[in-house]
Amino acid sequence: MIFLNKNILPVLIGVLLASCSEMLYTNIEVLRPAKVTFPAEIDRLLIVNNSVPQANDYGHVTELFNERQRKVSVDTDSLPVYTMAAFAESVEEKEFFTYVNVQYESLKNTGDYLSTTSPSETQIAELARKNQVNTVISLDRILVNDNVAELFNQEENTFLAYMEARFEKHWTVFFPEMHQKFNLITKDTVYWESESYYRQRALNGLPVRRDALIDGALITGAKDVDKFIPYWEKVDRYFFNLRRIGRVRLPAGKIFFLKVKVKRLRLKLPIILQ
Repeated sequence: MIFLNKNILPVLIGVLLASCSEMLYTNIEVLRPAKVTFPAEIDRLLIVNNSVPQANDYGHVTELFNERQRKVSVDTDSLPVYTMAAFAESVEEKEFFTYVNVQYESLKNTGDYLSTTSPSETQIAELARKNQVNTVISLDRILVNDNVAELFNQEENTFLAYMEARFEKHWTVFFPEMHQKFNLITKDTVYWESESYYRQRALNGLPVRRDALIDGALITGAKDVDKFIPYWEKVDRYFFNLRRIGRVRLPAGKIFFLKVKVKRLRLKLPIILQ
């Protein structure tokens, strides 16, 4: 009995299909599911700020050539507002809810920005009654860890400066009438780079750090909507139109199964014949 190494399988299949088939390519839209399921009767949404602003001296690092890693201070007080604005705008564009409202003023006056505490059921019930909504989404925490660093490309003799910002947000979805809630954490990374033959010019090509973090909050806030509402995504699809394999002519309209044995796992790969 002959067994094939699993690394040889893709090569074998590729050679077989390429030698006796015509490859067809297209792209289609696929509806991707969200992390949250809203009941059909939920149609009025309120988005509230329940976060404490991140300390200006937390999470911002700079690493340059011939220098020690150092922490810097960046004003991040407005990041929750920007990310909520982008989130709300993207929600409205989906037309998933008939009504969307936003409360930017935080429900928390004091507290630890590193801790995550959702609003109480009493608070949510009062907000839902006051705004006449049947679901509430609260932003409970937003943190960003960012660093500015540089590299040298020896092949091109160029300097590369880059900034990387990693965002983490904690959300809670409330269904007040059902007395239910759902917690969700979203994470995303935004990256900027600048390249030049001159080191200082590469560093100067990066955006102002505070402006970059605001842009990152807007970008990630808009992307977070896909975790709450189903979205369409274009994907590539490849089809193989087989007419003959070796000297054996196969009838059209049938399904041909390519049997391959990888170690002790048997695979049957369906290929539709037109």
